[in-house]
Order: sequence, then C-alpha cells, then structure tokens
Amino acid sequence: MALAPDESYVLVADQYRYRIKRYWLKGASSGKEDIFADNLPGFVHNIYIDDKNTLWAAFNSPRADIIPHNNPWLKAQLAFATCKFTGARCSTR
Repeated sequence: MALAPDESYVLVADQYRYRIKRYWLKGASSGKEDIFADNLPGFVHNIYIDDKNTLWAAFNSPRADIIPHNNPWLKAQLAFATCKFTGARCSTR
C-alpha cells in the first residue's frame, strides 16, 4: 500500500490480478475505487510514492499466465479478500 503525498488516495497492490488499485479518500471521488495500473508484468511485491510523486513498484516474480494455478478456487478467494476487508465492490473479471 502507498498513500498519496496529499493523502487523497491510497494505492493497493492486487498481485493476483497483476494490477494496482486506487481507493479515493478525499474529494468528489471519496469512497470510490478505480484501477490505477493494469496488466502488470509480474506480481507486485511493494509500492512506494516518493516525495516527487513518482510511483515505484517492485515485482517479486514475473507474470506466468501459462502456468495453471493449483487451486483456482483459492486464487479467486484471495483476489476478493481485499474487497471483503475494505467493503469495496469487486468486478467478476
């Protein structure tokens, strides 16, 4: 997770879907979410916004879509765990 310098939003790594989501905390979009970065090249391990408002993202392993997941049900549950924890709406995608 990374908080914007002005604290208007927080970025959350959604590594099971290869993306970074943005949750708005202030302003007209407060309480809403959107996809900040999608179709990333690997599993996002850590994200950081520096004092110049530059996002840094670390990947702990490359994307491997050709490797089937051993437990697709568990993968889906982990992907939606953030939604249940935050109360956010999740897409079925």
